[in-house]
Amino acid sequence: MEDMRKNILSFKPGRSVFQSPSRNRNDALQELLLTMQSSEATDMNMLKDLQCSVEYQRKEHNQFSKQLAELGNLHEGIKLKMAKLQKCLVVQAVESVIYEKLNAFHMAIAEVNNWQEDIRCHTSVRRILPWARDSMMRLHFLSKFLDDARNEKGGAILNPILVYLPHGNNKIHELFLELFNKAAIPMIQMIWHWVVRGALNDPYDEFFVQYNSDCTMDEWHEQFVLRKDFLPSVINSSLGKLITATGKVMNFLNKYYPEKCSEIIEKRKNLYDFQEFSFPLLVNKEDEFQHYIKDIYTENSSIFLKMLEEKYMLSSFFKNIHDFFFLSQGHFARHFMISMYSEYSKSVNDVSLNHLNSLLASAIGEMMTMKSSDRIFNEVIVHLNTPTEKDTVADVFTLKYQMSPPLNQMFETFEISYRKIFRFLWSKNHVSYLLSNCWRSLRGLLRTKNLTEDLSYNLKRVYLFNNQLMQFTYQLDFYMIYEIVDRWWQTFMLCYKESNDIEEVLCSHAKMLSSILTGTLQKKHQAEVSIQLRHIVILISEIEELITNIYYFINNQNFSFEDSSLIFSAKVDVLLNTAETAVNKFSSFLKSCRHIHGLLAVYERINFNDYYKRDNDKTEKPLPKPTNVYTIKESTSG
Repeated sequence: MEDMRKNILSFKPGRSVFQSPSRNRNDALQELLLTMQSSEATDMNMLKDLQCSVEYQRKEHNQFSKQLAELGNLHEGIKLKMAKLQKCLVVQAVESVIYEKLNAFHMAIAEVNNWQEDIRCHTSVRRILPWARDSMMRLHFLSKFLDDARNEKGGAILNPILVYLPHGNNKIHELFLELFNKAAIPMIQMIWHWVVRGALNDPYDEFFVQYNSDCTMDEWHEQFVLRKDFLPSVINSSLGKLITATGKVMNFLNKYYPEKCSEIIEKRKNLYDFQEFSFPLLVNKEDEFQHYIKDIYTENSSIFLKMLEEKYMLSSFFKNIHDFFFLSQGHFARHFMISMYSEYSKSVNDVSLNHLNSLLASAIGEMMTMKSSDRIFNEVIVHLNTPTEKDTVADVFTLKYQMSPPLNQMFETFEISYRKIFRFLWSKNHVSYLLSNCWRSLRGLLRTKNLTEDLSYNLKRVYLFNNQLMQFTYQLDFYMIYEIVDRWWQTFMLCYKESNDIEEVLCSHAKMLSSILTGTLQKKHQAEVSIQLRHIVILISEIEELITNIYYFINNQNFSFEDSSLIFSAKVDVLLNTAETAVNKFSSFLKSCRHIHGLLAVYERINFNDYYKRDNDKTEKPLPKPTNVYTIKESTSG
């Protein structure tokens, strides 16, 4: 204050500021000082009245007075702007600094008033102007900052401060550095509370990590969300995600491993020492703050994965998915398919879900060898997708994994993918099962004695085409199992065994499922291909039905097959032609997949397989000439 007094008094204007007597000059200065204080006794538009009551000698004197009066407007405007800020802890910290500066400004004005009343002190407008301009500049920047921060909340309020922080004027730089250090304290407190304790301390909903109260299922991915709009610019999106994940891991440890959580909190209580671990760590070039968070996350995540493995058998969960949803457990699929065969074509309304679950438990039981796996009977169950009145079990049948916490909070989001993959692989196996049954049935029929010439001919045609379809499905089966499912499964398991990062494990798991769905042609953009495959499956079912009808004719003593031989021949012609068209259409698709090397290899294996190059068995009647690789080849008669 004494320095300000010396600065003001040391300035000696060359000429008198006012032409009017000294008393009028003092009255004008007093009115200006009141305006600078935004005194309620003085109108904010007092300059008009002032100009009427006091005559100025020079025009610049009027400009000086306006500049001084502007201080009052800035002072009053700052108070009004602060009142409009959204209430939160960071704003409270900002307000404490700004009010401190405004109070200092009031005290300075009061001191000038005292000097002005001293008849020995010839304070004038021109003498206080240098000090006033310095104050005006700081108030002006504070006013601009408040304009920028008007619609911001929480950490986002720090962004306007950081804009003015590198200002070339040392006084402005020091002002905003003080604002930054003060406003950062609530933010760093919330960060450390979240990272160390896994709990949100956010009474004003200003923290960039938000609790999602609407989340009911996928708690790991959606219960705590990052609000990027609330991030200060010194925390990039990557660091924000890391902070979110670190606290989230700690939150789950607190729920499911509280004894270990207490030990971790005690170990890290020194992080609440804000002199050592303060927010300015963010602005250094060594990324020291990010290294602190990364180290904490790595340690927490490693403990969390170990807990999931030891207490909640995460490896067993993955193995069950692989064995029963990816159909990799021995002959589980075949055992279950045999027991389901009689139920598969029934209406959904005619089949009990409990009965289907009992069949599933029986099939699983035949595969299990260890008592430790008994819990699988309660975890893997039959699930029927939303059926309509006309749906059969085959239309809606799939499996579901009943997960328990905390696994359900992390992996339930993948449930639909599990079902899609199971349903596709089940359908693929079901096709192979039907073709194998047809092959056995046809072999038996061809050994039947006294077959008519037409019947024998048609049976051989169906038999040959059935063999071609079997070869086709075997090649697809090889591709789906070894080049897609097992390949991505092995990649995921390698990541799981080597990683200490739970988020990395989850991302690898999601990538595995997405890659399997893409490789098995189940993504939305591959819908047409899925329809083609479904059409082939229907045709194979019709082949099975045709063979069943042939059995009926052969074993029906009261029915003359000769009377319907033409009908059967026509059915075989239509069915085989339709099937060839469907398979060739799918083959054309495979040939076009030059961006997917695995599918192109499937086409080449099918197209140049030795099976299609050797002569077929001789028949008593020539078979149709081949039009392409899938057409039944001609054979000479014996």
